[in-house]
Amino acid sequence: MAKLRGPKAFQRVFDQGQTVGNRAVALFVCPQESTGEGRLAIVAGKRLGKATVRNRARRRLRAAVRALSGPWTDGQDVVVVARRATLTEPFRVLLELVADACQRAGVIVGPAGR
Repeated sequence: MAKLRGPKAFQRVFDQGQTVGNRAVALFVCPQESTGEGRLAIVAGKRLGKATVRNRARRRLRAAVRALSGPWTDGQDVVVVARRATLTEPFRVLLELVADACQRAGVIVGPAGR
């Protein structure tokens, strides 16, 4: 997946997208205006803590998203928002939570996780 960039793209996903979440992540999914390769962004708000804590949350989510098997659906913009449990859950549990949220949002086709 390509990177989702620019404040207008983020705002469109937040305003028009569907939300799926659990204790570790919130997924915002919105169909793209022009059909193409899906775009992904991983964000962590200042609520989580200082910069080092937010960076750790983003690193863990990036690793979890990379570990998902199964093809991503094209033509969707996805924003993954870190929640507090992203930092405290064991990685195996975090991987399951991310896979579950992605399947419920419909951004991954088939079984998720390795």
